[in-house]
Amino acid sequence: MCAFDPSSLAHVEATVTPDIRQLELVVRDRECIEELRGVVFDAEGRPVRGIEVVLQLSLERNGIGASRGLGRQAISDAEGCFRLTRVPRSGASLMLFGASIQTRGLALANSELDAAFIEIRVAKVLLVQVDARNADPQPVAVQFLDESDRTVFARHPGGGHGRHSVIELHAGRSGVIAVDPEARFAVLLVPGAEIARVRIEPSDQVTIVRSP
Repeated sequence: MCAFDPSSLAHVEATVTPDIRQLELVVRDRECIEELRGVVFDAEGRPVRGIEVVLQLSLERNGIGASRGLGRQAISDAEGCFRLTRVPRSGASLMLFGASIQTRGLALANSELDAAFIEIRVAKVLLVQVDARNADPQPVAVQFLDESDRTVFARHPGGGHGRHSVIELHAGRSGVIAVDPEARFAVLLVPGAEIARVRIEPSDQVTIVRSP
């Protein structure tokens, strides 16, 4: 699965302008491998399909550091396999995104670059569908808690990669939310009040949470 021979070398150099908001990549002198292949597994060793793998490069100049995407990304296939081209041998990292997993950053080790192959394990998330529609038109939000009533961060799958302590549902409508697996309660909120609390059982299935 995902077997291949190491490829020839290319070259890339990264430079940073004084304004960190205007980072520029100049393709020139940094040594790269032409192709990196990999496979994404979950905690049980099953391949994970549909994961976005984004190649990034760490940049630093005058003590200012940042990571910048190189415009190269891939999506894992049915066997969890993906392929990236022209991967720098120094300063490279991967960001993994997907509706079913926790967002993850991963630095590339020299041994993985030498082999031009990497195996990645990812943690799954719960996908919770919240139906907050009711007769009261006021805005509704949802917060997720663990067994000890501590806040668990969540995000809208496919709606950006930011993680939030409270998810707002537009005009009290329904929506699917990706939540860390330790979530045990979904709490529906309106301004100044808790209107419902529902227990969530860990599962790969979508849980339906309805407001009163």
